[in-house]
Amino acid sequence: MINNILELSESVFETTKKHWSYLHSNPELSFQEINTANYIKSELDKLAIPYQVVNNTSIIGVIENNDPKHLNTIALRADIDALPIIEDTSNDNCSTNGYMHACGHDIHTSALLSTAKLLKDIIKDYSATIVLIFQQGEEVLPGGASIILKSCILDNYNPKMVIGQHAEFSMNVGEYGVCEGMYMASCDEIFVEVKGIGGHAANPHLTKNPIYPASELILAIKDIESKSPEGVPCILSLGKFIANGATNIVPQNVEVEGTFRTMNEEWRANVKLMIKKIASEIAQKYSVEINVNIVDGYSMLYNDIDVASRSKLSLSKVGIVNNLGLRMTSEDFGAYSIKYPTLFYRCGIKDVSWDKLYPAHSPSFKSDEKSLIYAVAGLLQITVDNLDCIH
Repeated sequence: MINNILELSESVFETTKKHWSYLHSNPELSFQEINTANYIKSELDKLAIPYQVVNNTSIIGVIENNDPKHLNTIALRADIDALPIIEDTSNDNCSTNGYMHACGHDIHTSALLSTAKLLKDIIKDYSATIVLIFQQGEEVLPGGASIILKSCILDNYNPKMVIGQHAEFSMNVGEYGVCEGMYMASCDEIFVEVKGIGGHAANPHLTKNPIYPASELILAIKDIESKSPEGVPCILSLGKFIANGATNIVPQNVEVEGTFRTMNEEWRANVKLMIKKIASEIAQKYSVEINVNIVDGYSMLYNDIDVASRSKLSLSKVGIVNNLGLRMTSEDFGAYSIKYPTLFYRCGIKDVSWDKLYPAHSPSFKSDEKSLIYAVAGLLQITVDNLDCIH
C-alpha cells in the first residue's frame, strides 16, 4: 500500500510541466499528431517502456510485471490532439502555429507520461499490467478510440478497466468530479435535403415548394424528444436551415442539419428509423424527394458503477470529490465503455483566485500549472488502489 501519492506527484511536477510546456506550444490537429507522437515515443524510450503504434499517431505503451497472461490489466487513456483555434492567452508557452490545446489534451498527455514514470517503479510490487493509451483524434469523427478498438490491440491485454480523465475549467485545482453510471451522451449528425421544384412565387401551381415539407419535418423530428422512454435523456436539435429563395422565388432545395444525442443505444437506433420513416411519409405527402443522411457519431459514455464508486474513494485521498450530473456533450471515450468497465472523470484546472472562467474550446482557455500535480495524483491513486483490488 502506497500512502504518499500526492508527494510522488509533486516529485515529478517539473517533469510533468516540461511535457505540458512542449505539448502546449506544439499542438497538432486530429490524426495529424506526428510530432506529438514522436515526443511521446521518445519519452517512453527514455523510460524503457515498450510501445506499439496504431494508425500512425496513437501510441500504446505497456508496463508489465510478472503478469505473462495479462490477468491483472488496467488501461489508462489520454487524448493527444488539438483544435483549429488561434490561441489568445498570455501563457509563456502560448501556441503560435494557429492551433491550440484548448481542451486540456496536453494536460492529459503530460499527466499520463508522468504517471507512467512513477508506475514503472510502483508496479514492481504487483503482478499486473498497465496499458498506456496515448490516443489520436478525439475531436474528429470517427474518433481515435474506435480505431484503437478495431485494431484489436487491447484484446491482447483484456483490461479489467479503462480509466480516463478530462481537465475541467469550472472546477478548482485539487477538485475532482465523478458521475456514476450514465454520464455523457451519444452524438449523431443529421443531414437532410428536401428537393422540390423551384420557380416564381406568383406561380405556386408550377412549383413544389420544399420549405413547407422541410418545416413540417423539423417539427415532427423535434416532437420525437417527447417520446423518449422514461429516464432516457434525449436531444434533437436542428441548427441549420438553408432555402436560398427570395420574396418572389421558390427555392429548388432546402438543407436541414442538426444533432441527435441520447444515452440509450436501443432508443438511439429507434430514433434513426423514426426520422427516416417521418421523412418518407412527408415526402409522399408533398410529392417531393427527401434524402436523410444520419452520420453515426460517438457512443454514449457509461461509467461502471463499481469502478466509479471505488475511484471516488481513491480521489478523496488526494483532493475534493464532487458528484457530477449527466452531460449531453459527447466523448469518444464512450467507445471503450461499450466494451470494458470504464471511468471517465474530471480534474479541476482553475486557480481559485481567478475571478472569471476560461472555457474549453475558446481562444482564452487556460489552466493553473499546479493542476498538473493533481492530474497525476488522481490518475496514480486510482491505478494503485485498483491494483490493490485486483492483485
